[in-house]
Amino acid sequence: MLTFPFYLLAEWVCFIAAVLLVSNLNNYLHTIRYYLCFVVIVESICYYLAWIERVNNQWLYNIFILVEFSYGIWLYYNFISFKYFKPIIIFFCILFFSTYIFELVSYGGISTFFNRADTIESVIIIGLCMLYYYTLFQQEEYINLSEDPIFWIVSGSFIFYTTSIGLDTFFKKLVEVRINHSISLRYIIMNLLNIILYSCWIKSFICMRIKQKSIRPL
Repeated sequence: MLTFPFYLLAEWVCFIAAVLLVSNLNNYLHTIRYYLCFVVIVESICYYLAWIERVNNQWLYNIFILVEFSYGIWLYYNFISFKYFKPIIIFFCILFFSTYIFELVSYGGISTFFNRADTIESVIIIGLCMLYYYTLFQQEEYINLSEDPIFWIVSGSFIFYTTSIGLDTFFKKLVEVRINHSISLRYIIMNLLNIILYSCWIKSFICMRIKQKSIRPL
């Protein structure tokens, strides 16, 4: 039971939910469907390589990090309205890509997982989440957070990346800890985090659908 890829199931359910619920949107939010399509394809291939073929899939995750970071930066750029946001984004991009290139050169390729770049990405996303919360509570108008789709996307990401920093920090130790002598503790925790993340995103899609219906002309 522990070997079942619950994280992959959560990703596929979220992708299907996005296809069904996030439709006919005229803003940037509709791109979530394409991003999730990319996620499920990459994760499915990675699962096949690791559990079926029993070969290294870290190179694919290193490529995935680039897309994940780039899309995240673009998404939060649309989420957040802040006076000095552009310089912040530029600084974050320089920090991430310099770390990524440093590990690329240090490892002599992409066959080893770029743990530092992944950690930097998590820190940056957490910072963007906190900046979103700051700008959110600076707004004067009332916002029902339980019905706000952006709030649920950000909150799911905040929980996921905050916890994943600890996983990255103790990456090797958590991989060495085995449950039933086979499954690493890190694998189990990542399954739980993915379920939380994509449950929040599905909640966001439901909110989008409700808002979409409410603004349709009678």
